[in-house]
Amino acid sequence: MFRICLALIVLPTLLAGQHSVADTRAIPLLRTIRDTIAYHHPAAQSAATRAALRLAYDDAELTLQQLIAAPGDSIGVQDFILTAATFQRQLQDGHLQLRPHRSKAWKKAHKDYRRPSTYLTADDQLILVTDLPTNQDTLRKGTEILAFNGQPVADLIDQLTVFSGLNDEGYDRAARVIHSKSLAYHYQERYGYRDSLTVTYLVPETGSTRDAAIGMLVPEAADATDDPPTRSAKKRARKETEAKLHEKFLSLKKAPDSSAWILTVRSFSDSRFKHANYGRLLKQSFAKINESGLGKLILDLRVNGGGDMGNARTLIRYLVDEPFVMVDEVVSTAPTAGGVGLFQKYGLYVGAGVRKRNDGYHLGYAEKVAKPMRNGFRGDLVVLVDEGTFSASTLVARTLDVMDVGVLVGTRTGGGTGTLFGGKLRKIILGEKNELQLSLIVPVWTFKPLGATPGTVTPDVIISFTKEDLLKDISPMYTKALEILNGDFPR
Repeated sequence: MFRICLALIVLPTLLAGQHSVADTRAIPLLRTIRDTIAYHHPAAQSAATRAALRLAYDDAELTLQQLIAAPGDSIGVQDFILTAATFQRQLQDGHLQLRPHRSKAWKKAHKDYRRPSTYLTADDQLILVTDLPTNQDTLRKGTEILAFNGQPVADLIDQLTVFSGLNDEGYDRAARVIHSKSLAYHYQERYGYRDSLTVTYLVPETGSTRDAAIGMLVPEAADATDDPPTRSAKKRARKETEAKLHEKFLSLKKAPDSSAWILTVRSFSDSRFKHANYGRLLKQSFAKINESGLGKLILDLRVNGGGDMGNARTLIRYLVDEPFVMVDEVVSTAPTAGGVGLFQKYGLYVGAGVRKRNDGYHLGYAEKVAKPMRNGFRGDLVVLVDEGTFSASTLVARTLDVMDVGVLVGTRTGGGTGTLFGGKLRKIILGEKNELQLSLIVPVWTFKPLGATPGTVTPDVIISFTKEDLLKDISPMYTKALEILNGDFPR
């Protein structure tokens, strides 16, 4: 522990430049990452895993030595992350991440940079989902992007998703699909922000390729008035925005043909509902569904990265008709699982039911049996999942699947169904302010899902977006879900 603390104190000298690690400090930084993971991560507490981490470190150190031997006095951050990714591959944990850390001031300075929206189809085509202005013309929605700054998108996606998470059980396809949606942003996160990027795209009419430059800084909009907003006007506008913030993460509407309800839940994180009561929103939503008499529901868990298990469990309570547990066990032998400091230990003991037993710490509130809501939904249910369904949302999909509640439609989830890691995520910042910093995100708890099996959640009906779907603004998942609900629903 002393060695880790000492290393974290001296780490401000490790980063030689904004996007490079000094040759002389690269190996000590790698060693610190290994030791930090070994200290905090629950999977790293066994002798076998620690031995595997040591072997992974030896391989990574050899790679770094080869990079150090190359001309120059530093290693690019991207090359360093690619080398350190051996630890993440060893543990196959999608919560374990290493990425450039940006301060609030840095993010504010770059908040107006353009983020082209793209999507990776099932046949690995990177397609624009919105129009994109360039120095020559506007690339239309549906244009296929072939390269960024001369790097083929397939290779670039593989590189940029390394050590970025969302790939439980080593399912890297999930990370590739999710990160491809903002590929230009992730490219600049690893290689640095710049005024423009060159994209190579396919010209649909001729089948030829062409290059165009994208201005990354979005032009400022002209002020509609010369009078700056007053302090009270700013406060009023902020409150109005906060009052509607939850609608991005939980919403209820009817399908276009009014044949089914669609409940979209994009997060279970308390931070997404700090200006609204999550429990009350769910209660109101299901009351509205039940009062309508329409017993058909699509639950959309796509791109739901998880969050609080209590919130996830509350949703399940509205959908089942018998008591259940989401996980068979939540345990950790990590030294920090019981809390750091008296105040945190007391909070975890009282609020989360953390108890130390012979086999380690247990997260009591997550292991307890939950009862169904008396006013829950008892009609026909289809659950939509995709590569972005991760962590707590995967546990929701898995629990409903094991309990044979509803039909799962979509693509394989990024979250695993075997042993999951999560709970309290410790974010350890390596580096000093006003320079590039690396943040290492390490989970503390081991979750053993109900009926755990290796792999990730595989839907009953697998279906994904094609280029034609994106061009026509058609969601094949919704279409299939409505077919199931309006046809012979399996019971």
